[in-house]
Amino acid sequence: MSRIRQDRYKVSYEKDGQRIDRHLSSSPLFENMLKDNRDLLHSLTHSGKAQLWRRFDGDEVGSGYTDAEVWALLGTVSSAVFMMTCLIAKHYGLDEQLRVATATYMEFAKEREAVKTDFIPAISS
Repeated sequence: MSRIRQDRYKVSYEKDGQRIDRHLSSSPLFENMLKDNRDLLHSLTHSGKAQLWRRFDGDEVGSGYTDAEVWALLGTVSSAVFMMTCLIAKHYGLDEQLRVATATYMEFAKEREAVKTDFIPAISS
């Protein structure tokens, strides 16, 4: 906790997902989510030339994100909402709600993968 407060915390996509899963008894839910979205999350949090071109659609100001990148971001944000729901349910001892939220997320993740592989092209780095 002190590293977070001192702004010295570095995310470990492998270890942090495992830690969350261990705490929520949801393995490999968040471990896989963080591993699968590492490149996307990394690319969205930094600035530079790669991020500047994303602010243009051709010669016009607009979105330069591909459909695959938008799809991946929406899936990641949805996963974060599920994670917060699970953390709040666990904190307040709402075991049934935690079980339902985890099961719902697992169903969501399975459906998301099926749609992604059928309709969304791979994200290019």
